[in-house]
Amino acid sequence: MSSVSRRGFFARLFGKEPEPASHCFIGMQIVMMHDAQPTLRQELQALIHAPAGSTADDRRQFYKKLIGRIGGNEPFFEYGYVEVTPSDDASEDFRLWVTDIENSLATEEEETDVEIDGMRRLSNEKRFLVLSIALLMEGEHRGFAGFSEDDERRFTRHGMMELLREILRVDYDRVLSDAVFLAPGNDLDGFSEDDLSQEGWEYLIPLS
Repeated sequence: MSSVSRRGFFARLFGKEPEPASHCFIGMQIVMMHDAQPTLRQELQALIHAPAGSTADDRRQFYKKLIGRIGGNEPFFEYGYVEVTPSDDASEDFRLWVTDIENSLATEEEETDVEIDGMRRLSNEKRFLVLSIALLMEGEHRGFAGFSEDDERRFTRHGMMELLREILRVDYDRVLSDAVFLAPGNDLDGFSEDDLSQEGWEYLIPLS
């Protein structure tokens, strides 16, 4: 059983509506220390597991609450990653990104044991949570227009917070699908520095 907390809106993506010619995929991950804020995990889980609406206003209100709560945790951002893909194939990028997160961030019950198995985990230290956001939208959002791997916002805590706030400026009437994950999603587990140094996490960027 997966212990990743997830919230997603997929009805329009897999419905019968024809896709427009231009799409944009936006994916973000933030690795946060949570041991300094004992209620952070519970608050994020409560938001993610709350009953999900499907309207543009429902999405807007959800992200306003989510990013508002994350904003207070900016000093504890340790790693980040952002991917922006304006492309007619963005729906496939979205699907692959979400599937990869489901497969790679899912933690099984046995991984929370105090004994280290050396395969799934290298340490039983539980300092970090990983929050992931994926959006698929029609057209481009101007706040991400021209975004590249050289964008300086990708390398600092403040810059990552700026990029997160851009999600609040998205036109949610043009959002086809979105998903939010919190990993690990149970009340006992977390990732360690050693865990995040393993293969599969090498894309993460240390934030200054």
